[in-house]
Amino acid sequence: MFGNAILHITGTVALNRYAPGTVTFVVLSLPFFFLFVLRALRQFSLGWVNAAAAVSVAAFPMLLHGYLIIFRASRLF
Repeated sequence: MFGNAILHITGTVALNRYAPGTVTFVVLSLPFFFLFVLRALRQFSLGWVNAAAAVSVAAFPMLLHGYLIIFRASRLF
């Protein structure tokens, strides 16, 4: 979720125009993501470093693909 929100926000800023879905992700996904992470931190006794590592590993493929689409105008496949 966080990676998708980052891609929409980055796309809006980089292209200097509205990217479809930006408002939805900022209003719905970001708050839900932060609530989910806070609950996981409390419930599973995760540290912030472990949580950040898990989020980074999970988001990397989507962020890489988004980077290629937004900044390189190409795709993985």
